[in-house]
Amino acid sequence: MVRYFSLLLFVLLTLNSRGMAGEQILRYETNLTLETSGGLQIVETIDYDFADRSDRHGIFRDIPLQKQINGLTVTWDIPTVSVRIDGQWALTHLDIRDNPTVGKYLHLRIGSASRTVTGVHRYTLLYRCSNPLIPADAPGQDRLHWNAIGDQWAVPIRHAVVHLSLPTPLDRSRVTLRKPTPIPPTAWEDPRHLTVTPPPLLPYQGYDLLLEFPDNRLATNGTATLRPFQKQREQLAAARIRRETMWRMEEHRREAAARQMSLIVWIVLILLSLPAWRHRNRIGIPKDPASLVIRYTPPPGLSVLQSGLLIDKSADRDDIGAAILELGQKGYLTFKEQKGGTTLLQKAHPTQTSLLPLTEDQHALLDALFADGERLDLTNAPTPRKAKLAQRITSLNAALYGWAQTQGYAVSHLNHFRARVFRVALGVILLAWGLGFLLNNLFPVLTSVLPYYGYVLAPTLIAAFLDLRLRTKLLIPLTSTLLLAGALSLGWIGYPGETPTLSDLFLNPFAPVLYITLLALHAWRVSGHLTPKGLETVRWLQGLKHFIAHVKEDELRRRLKDDPHALDTLLPYAILFGQVHHWIHLYDTLDAPHPIWYTGEIDTLVSNTFALTQDWQPSSPSHRHTASKSGSSRYSAGGYSSGSVSGSGGYGGGSNGGAG
Repeated sequence: MVRYFSLLLFVLLTLNSRGMAGEQILRYETNLTLETSGGLQIVETIDYDFADRSDRHGIFRDIPLQKQINGLTVTWDIPTVSVRIDGQWALTHLDIRDNPTVGKYLHLRIGSASRTVTGVHRYTLLYRCSNPLIPADAPGQDRLHWNAIGDQWAVPIRHAVVHLSLPTPLDRSRVTLRKPTPIPPTAWEDPRHLTVTPPPLLPYQGYDLLLEFPDNRLATNGTATLRPFQKQREQLAAARIRRETMWRMEEHRREAAARQMSLIVWIVLILLSLPAWRHRNRIGIPKDPASLVIRYTPPPGLSVLQSGLLIDKSADRDDIGAAILELGQKGYLTFKEQKGGTTLLQKAHPTQTSLLPLTEDQHALLDALFADGERLDLTNAPTPRKAKLAQRITSLNAALYGWAQTQGYAVSHLNHFRARVFRVALGVILLAWGLGFLLNNLFPVLTSVLPYYGYVLAPTLIAAFLDLRLRTKLLIPLTSTLLLAGALSLGWIGYPGETPTLSDLFLNPFAPVLYITLLALHAWRVSGHLTPKGLETVRWLQGLKHFIAHVKEDELRRRLKDDPHALDTLLPYAILFGQVHHWIHLYDTLDAPHPIWYTGEIDTLVSNTFALTQDWQPSSPSHRHTASKSGSSRYSAGGYSSGSVSGSGGYGGGSNGGAG
């Protein structure tokens, strides 16, 4: 591999040497004439030997136009270049190019594209620079620094010579020749004519003439050369400052407009929220009374499933888990914890225990669980049985909505009403976010904090779906915003640029959008128009929830003396109200007997019950919607009739027997 690489490198070097073989500059003569005005006349005479090459059309010459001096980019004023080839005037292609290292330069292409040349030809370049002088390092001195022999030639220069003619105000005694070291051979033909003879130059070698003299001898000086560039730099700096000032003013104006617009959105939100809150009963959000009556027993005649529907206006899987425990508490089934954490349900018979009466929804649930046998282990049950159970449970939930309407608890079908409210809420949310993005496009100043609103949006959306009071939900985004502002100010969360203030977070176009989203989702969550009878039942359940959540151990001990199964009776409602862990803990704290219908550890009772409801998959939304709208299914106390659910609900009893 190394041998092949060495061979390739040798071939390339051979071809390159052959490409330039014989080409050279026999003589490069530059005549510089410094004028009294401070200008510089330049005449370059180049005797170029193309040797026996027959593919050349001419030469290139690059003349530097810029130089960095005292932090300024000075541009030499060379308006045009005249060229003669072998004594004849010739047209030359000239353009200005830019190089990131040396800056701008004048690129000349001398020759004809339609004619090749060979042998020796003389090229003469004539041009003038009106501002060649620059200040020297020493005070009161000017400097002439000129690239007399270009350093971009790819061929050697056999003989180079530079002639300098000084104007009348200058002579040999007033000028100093500097750089390079050592200075090449020089000869003063007279006090105003200098000849410099550099040694033969290799490819890409050149010669710069550097001459210094007093700055008060010519009509202009180096300071005058820099003055327009200093002025230009000052003008550019002033223009940049003006642009930055205008940009800041525009930024402040747009920021003020964004704040005003956000404030208007807040005001509109508040003004619209007041009448909406005043008429909240139209979507089923009742006005809470000032006091709450504590209840110690469930509403008479209602099952856990019926109570769960009324308390949150939704029939869901958690209600089913509580209802299964209620069937066990009433003596209709037993629970047995098996190895591996699964739970076995077994149907109880009237001869085995003293059975309590069931409502029709409880009968339907019992029949759904044991329609295919008297034992049920959902974890290990075949998939078809799980699917059939899922369909029956979905039908049961759908029938509950019809029951609430026909029995006078709901003004209309709760599920249908909530679906309409959801569509309205979704429209409001989309409209609010569309408005937020529109304001973002019109006033993008404050939306630099938008990516950080995820710290507020996430807890806000979580709060919207939790069973919390509205004032608590509204405090969550407020608290999240305050925490975000504190984290940003303390540097706990990195932020590019100036740290946003609290007003930046609250007067941001997306801040009111978050609250609109929260209010719309809350309205959907709690929507459902209940009758006075339904509201009275809900108040009863709220009183029972307060009792379960805040009951004292001494009071429960007194109740357990009268009813040893008091904990068992309210256990399904503890699940319904989200107080199950607190309630289970009371069994050991009060040394109360465990449920006789459950075999296993009491601490795993609830988790195993919820695992039952997780083992079957709910039906699709389309199936659920179909089940709620069909009209031929019914429930009976003795069994389960397949088919769709009737709009009337199919329940005959279960009225509330006085919730005063």
